[in-house]
Amino acid sequence: MPGEEQEVVPPFSLDADRWEDTFAGRLKHIVDVFDPFKLLLSDDEVDAFMQLLDDFKAGKRAPGVTDTQLWEARNVKEALIHPDTGEALPRLFSFAAYTPMQPPILVGLCWPNAGIATVLFWQWANQSFNTCVNYCNRNAAGGLDDQTLAMSYGVAVSMGCGLAVGMGKLSTKLKNPMVKLLAPFVSVAAAGCGSLVVIRHKELETGVPVYDHEKVERGYSVKAAQAGISACCVTRVAWNIPNLLVPPFIMAALEPVVFAANPILRLPFFTVLGTVCCFCGIYPAQALFSQNATITPADMEPEFHGLLDSQGRPVDTFRYNKGL
Repeated sequence: MPGEEQEVVPPFSLDADRWEDTFAGRLKHIVDVFDPFKLLLSDDEVDAFMQLLDDFKAGKRAPGVTDTQLWEARNVKEALIHPDTGEALPRLFSFAAYTPMQPPILVGLCWPNAGIATVLFWQWANQSFNTCVNYCNRNAAGGLDDQTLAMSYGVAVSMGCGLAVGMGKLSTKLKNPMVKLLAPFVSVAAAGCGSLVVIRHKELETGVPVYDHEKVERGYSVKAAQAGISACCVTRVAWNIPNLLVPPFIMAALEPVVFAANPILRLPFFTVLGTVCCFCGIYPAQALFSQNATITPADMEPEFHGLLDSQGRPVDTFRYNKGL
């Protein structure tokens, strides 16, 4: 339309980000990569996108291929292809499937007045799905070995089931239904954080590599690892607030008003509510922190204080990979 601003598409890059490193920019990137419609792509379509990237890497670009198409190809690769092996991920455990897989799990976790068997099953199902995602997307170089993954799975299932059942019993003992409504959120958030610490415990022992503004590695920092893992824990808590904290209270409020007289509406309403909450929780939470995080020397070990770059200038900021 005349006068309508057209989106400016930056020149394509295999390494640089398309969007600016702000919350809005990171959110756009998450929406691109986690887009569930990518699950509808055929294998031939995915192969065609990968061929565009291979050609670009080789210095070739067919006539008519736009930067927009290349950015879309890169998004497809990040969503559906393993970054190390280059092989297609099982669609069910790819980033594109993560958000649409959450609503049925959420409904199970938050189902009103669920018995102990139901609570245990859905806590197990949730942590099993998360472990499969971690396994399929693990570092092919051995950053996440099978033993560590198994330990993480055990911790997550034990914490999730233990807290959920324990808070249910505490709710009955205290005669306070609020405690039971909080159980899905507390158990899943705590299990997610506990699992994360187990998976990345080596980083807390040896640190993560940090880089100066010239992209030169300056050593390994445990302080940076602690900051990165803390940010990831905040993300896990944040995305579960809309997912697991809001729906139980809405359902409890509507139960005597709507669902007691119309129980057939309970499941479809809860499913729609859970789906909306998942999209409102996961995407913004993933965009809270930059993947390429920064840290100042004052927040790091003494060996990173007073360092100079190749031009003799003080290094006042370091960067590191925050992780997921």
